[in-house]
Amino acid sequence: MLDILFELVQSWSVKNEGIYTIDEIKEWYYYLNNSLRVNISFTEYEADSEWAYNSDTDRIERRSGSFFSIAGLINSQEQVEQPVILQQEIGYLGMITQMQNGVLHFLIQAKIEPGNVNKVQLSPTIQATHSNFTKVHKGAAPKYLEYFLEAGKHKIIFDQIQSEQSSRFLGKRNRNIVIYVDESVEIELYDNYRWVTLGQIKELMKIDNIVNMDTRTVISCIPFSTLEKDENINYLSQFSDKILGRSVLYSDFRPYEIAKMYHYINNYKMFHLEHSKVCGLSELPNWYWDGSMFVSDKYKNFRVIFCDVEIEKREVLKWQQPLFQASGNALFALAYRISDGIMEFLVQCKPESGCFDQIELAPTWQLEANERKNLEKNNFGKILLKKIEKGIDIRNHVLLSEEGGRFYHEQNENIIFELNSGEVKQAPGSSEGYFWLTYNELNTSMLYNNVLNIQLRNLLSILSDSNG
Repeated sequence: MLDILFELVQSWSVKNEGIYTIDEIKEWYYYLNNSLRVNISFTEYEADSEWAYNSDTDRIERRSGSFFSIAGLINSQEQVEQPVILQQEIGYLGMITQMQNGVLHFLIQAKIEPGNVNKVQLSPTIQATHSNFTKVHKGAAPKYLEYFLEAGKHKIIFDQIQSEQSSRFLGKRNRNIVIYVDESVEIELYDNYRWVTLGQIKELMKIDNIVNMDTRTVISCIPFSTLEKDENINYLSQFSDKILGRSVLYSDFRPYEIAKMYHYINNYKMFHLEHSKVCGLSELPNWYWDGSMFVSDKYKNFRVIFCDVEIEKREVLKWQQPLFQASGNALFALAYRISDGIMEFLVQCKPESGCFDQIELAPTWQLEANERKNLEKNNFGKILLKKIEKGIDIRNHVLLSEEGGRFYHEQNENIIFELNSGEVKQAPGSSEGYFWLTYNELNTSMLYNNVLNIQLRNLLSILSDSNG
């Protein structure tokens, strides 16, 4: 009988013995990136184009009214004033897994998005908005949709609704789902799809901007800590890094630590009344139109631009749409310590104006490009700067992209780093909303929605069985 946990950890350990070697996957990926023709250019929006500013609604929206729109958001308590993406529908971010040649493989696709910094990135099996899979735009249904609509016919490894970027969206969430399809079911392999192992995905995550944000969030949700274990199986044997293996598979779940964390979160929700207000774009006093760009001289994290998009081999070959353009690379950094041979991660309870439930767990540091200077303002931040400068105690350090369907060339610096016992003493504590949690506690929390934000989930996804 299939032991899904063993197959998952074994797949994590396999980097070159899958259907394809890691070099063959890279060669396929780079070939697609170099051969596909994609043209993206800034443009002036036209009043009669598909996307434009609508003076009646005071929003940027599609003429049909579908898909998404861009309005204003003001939160006086958090001192936030910005455009925000409104897209309340819940989309699919789904991964099919299946045994191939005796090893569990994941079905990924090479997907082009208009805002991608490098044309193609590796996406989950399905990455589709509600409008996509209900065919609002009269296009074809996404490939493999039927496996997720009828997921009950297969083994569901994980299925939960998780949040998106709360600094750009208002209450946006997507359904993260991983299913196992029995090998007796023949799955047709379409163009631009490949079967890869989990270990190969982890290796590709070490390279800048290859694995997209949606793949990362789905991978982060795999419930390693809670899947049933067979005492006769040595799961740890599949890990070369035994500290990581013990942390992923056997770390404690401490109810009192979780209760302490929820006490902080629930106090915030109870005593900080919701102050976010959706408004028209013209009601944002510090934002203005600069040609076809919507910008601010005070709030400089991003601006809204319009782009002409031309991508070959798509149902719609040419179109115009708005995208959010960040002012630079944000920094997401997750600190950990080793306690009794187990990794514990320092996370913060972070409110954001667009958050569906006001506040979620976030990485140790989550800084927009314009906020990175905050690291220099306290001794704890200087610890990270010193480690980056000297290249010490850094487990992962990679540049990864945000979702290219809404964001233009937005890349973030992702770092996982270790603190020694002396440095741990300088870390902020629970009174400031910071908590040391095990992998089990974080992994189990993802069984529920709106607990870990997407930045923290993405960082957990890049944990690999070797540093990089």
